[in-house]
Amino acid sequence: MESNANLTELMSEVLGPEATIQRIELIDMLSPPKRNATMMEKYLKGVGSISKQESNLDAVSSHAAERFSRLFGINRGELFELLDQYELSSLPEVPIRSLSIPLEPGVNGAWAPNGYGKTFAIRNILQKLQAASGSSNTMRFENFVRSCNLKNNFDNYENKLIINGWQSDRQGSWRAIEESSNLSREKNKLVPFRELNFSLSSGKIVSIRVDYGADCDYQGFTIIVHQMDPTPINNSQEFESVKVPLWLCLKSNIDDSKNIFSISSDDYDADGEEIDYDYLDFREKLLELILNLAIDYVEIPRLSYKAGFFEEISAEFKKYLSIVLSDFESDNGPIAEYGQLYLSSLVHEVKNQNTEARPPDGLIISLRRDIELAISELEDSVIDYHNDLIQEYYLNSFDYQPLMSNVPDGWSDQDSQYVKEILHRLDEFRKQLSSFDNQLAQWVHFNANFLPANLESKMVFTTLKRNIVHEIEEMAEDISTILSQMSVETELPEPFAESISAVLESISRISEWVTPDSLAAIVSSTTEKISQIENMLNSNLRVKTPWSIRVKLLNWMIEPNSNVFAFEYEGGGSEGGEFRATWDTLSFGQKSNFILQTILILEEGINQNEPKRPLQRCLIIDEPEAGKAEAWVSQLIEDLQQHHLRLKSRQRSSVLILSHRGVVLDSISEDGSYALMHAPSFQKEVED
Repeated sequence: MESNANLTELMSEVLGPEATIQRIELIDMLSPPKRNATMMEKYLKGVGSISKQESNLDAVSSHAAERFSRLFGINRGELFELLDQYELSSLPEVPIRSLSIPLEPGVNGAWAPNGYGKTFAIRNILQKLQAASGSSNTMRFENFVRSCNLKNNFDNYENKLIINGWQSDRQGSWRAIEESSNLSREKNKLVPFRELNFSLSSGKIVSIRVDYGADCDYQGFTIIVHQMDPTPINNSQEFESVKVPLWLCLKSNIDDSKNIFSISSDDYDADGEEIDYDYLDFREKLLELILNLAIDYVEIPRLSYKAGFFEEISAEFKKYLSIVLSDFESDNGPIAEYGQLYLSSLVHEVKNQNTEARPPDGLIISLRRDIELAISELEDSVIDYHNDLIQEYYLNSFDYQPLMSNVPDGWSDQDSQYVKEILHRLDEFRKQLSSFDNQLAQWVHFNANFLPANLESKMVFTTLKRNIVHEIEEMAEDISTILSQMSVETELPEPFAESISAVLESISRISEWVTPDSLAAIVSSTTEKISQIENMLNSNLRVKTPWSIRVKLLNWMIEPNSNVFAFEYEGGGSEGGEFRATWDTLSFGQKSNFILQTILILEEGINQNEPKRPLQRCLIIDEPEAGKAEAWVSQLIEDLQQHHLRLKSRQRSSVLILSHRGVVLDSISEDGSYALMHAPSFQKEVED
C-alpha cells in the first residue's frame, strides 16, 4: 500500500475541490448470479454472435478472458468451453442489458430501446441511492445493494395501475399479488446489476464490483479507481450526431494491476490485519459521491393517469409560489388578506396602488408584523435588563430586598432603592407592552384594508400610538434619570436602547403609511415572475379551439377548493373564462404538456440554487412528446431549448430527456446531438 502522504495526495487528485459525476453506468442488469456455458451460448445466439470454424485458444488474451468472465458472470472453465466454438473477439464487449447515463449540464436527450431496463435501472436502482441508510457510507451502500435485490423487490408491482389486484397461483385458487410474487421469486434468481461505474470530472473512473452468492445474496463489493484514458469529449464517441458511450467498464479494466487505488468492503485485508483508517476514509469519500446522487424520475405517460398526481404537483407548486411571493408578502402582507382570486390580478393591482397616495392592500399587515417583532425584541431586552440588574446587584427577584451582605463596593443603600424602582418600572412597562400589542392586533384585524381616509379608524390608531409612545418615552426617560442619580456609573444598555428605537420607528411607519423604497421593485419583479410562469404553463396551448384551455394561477389561500391552478376554456361559449375544466376532463396531450412544464418550472425555481458538494442531482423526464399532436412538437422543442439555455450553466444538476422521437432528441442541445444509453449492435441495427 502507498504511504499516507501519497494517499492524501491521491485523494485530492481524485476528489478535487468540486468533483462531479459525469456519467454513471450499470452493467448486466437483471442477470443470473452465474452463467454456465449452455446459458451463455443461448445469450450469444440471441445477440448474433457467429461460431468459429477452428479452435484458437492460444490467441486468447488472459486479461480479456478475465474481463469477459467478470462482466458476464461466467467462470473461466465455462468460458474456455465456449471459446471452442466462438472467437473471443466476436463476443459482445458489454452485456446487452447495460445502461450508460450521461449527467451533462443543461437539458440533454438520450435514448435506449423499449424493454431494455431504463425504468428498472432508474426507479429500482438509482433512485434508491440517496435513500439508503446506515451509520457509514459503506453500510449505506451495502443496504442500497440489498434494497435493489429482486428477492426483496419483485416486479415493482406497487407502481401498477391496479395496485390491489388479484391473480391466480395456477393451482385453482386466488391469492393476493404479494403471495403470487413470492412464487415467482422462487423461480427467478436475478441480480439487479453486476457493476456500478461512474466517471468523475477529475478524469478518474470509479468501478464498484458487487459479489453475489448463488442465491443472489449480497456478499460484498470491491472499489477500483482507474485513470481515464484520453477520449473524445464526455467519454462518448459520436456518429452522425449520436453519442455512443465508450463504456467505463472497459476503459477501467485495461489492466487491473495498473489501478491507482483499490479496496474491498471488508475492514480487514487478506492476512486478517485491520486496514489503515486513511484507506477506509478514502473508501467512504468515494462512496459519498455516488450515494449523494439524487435522481428524480418523471414518467409523463404514467403520471397522466396516476391517481392523486394533481394534488401532489399542486402541493409542490404552492411551496414554490410561496418562495416567489415571499418578498411581495414581506412588504404587502399575506395573500390570504386579499380579495383577488387570480395571482396575476393581485400583484398587478398592488403594483398600480404603489403610484397612489395611499397604502397598498396588506401593507398595514406587514408593518403590524414589524411592530410585533420590535415589541418582542423590546420585551426580551426588558427581561434581560431586569435579570442583569438582579444579577449585578444581588437582589432577590421576588421582593426586591437587597442582600446587603453582598452589596458591591461603592454601592450605597440609596442605590438599592433606585434599582428597586427600575425593576418595578420595567415590570409595569412589560404589562403596557402586552396591552398595546393586543389592542393593535384587534385594530389591524378589523381595519387592515381600510384606506387612510377612514377618519374613525385613523383616530383609534392615533390614540393607541400616542399612548404607547408616551409610555415608551416616559419609561426610557425615568430609567435614565434614575441611573444618573446612582453613586455607581451606570447607563442604559445599548441593546435596550436599540430595541426602544426599533419600536418607535415601526410605530412611526405604520402611522405615516411609509412604503419601503424597494417595494415598487419587489412588486414589479413578482408581477413579471407570475406572468412568466403562466406563459410557460400555456406555451403549448396557444391554438384557440372550443376545447383548448388556459392555465391561470390562483390565490389558493382564498380559492374555495384551495386550488392553485385553474383550467379555463377559451372557446365554445366560455364567456370571460368563467367555465373551468377539471384535471380529470383534460385530454392526455393537455395533461402531458402541463406535467412537463410544471416539472421544469419547479426544477428551475425551487432548485435555482445548485446543490452543494457532495450533493448532485439529475431530473430524468421520460417521453415528453407522449400524447402531443404534430402541431405541438415544434413548440415542445422550443420549450426544451429555452430550458436548456437557462440551465446549462449548472454543474451539479442536469436534466435528461428520454424520448423516442429523433426530431425531439436532436433538437434540444445546441450541437444537435443526443446520447445512446445502451450498447448497440451495429450489424443488427443496419439490417433493421
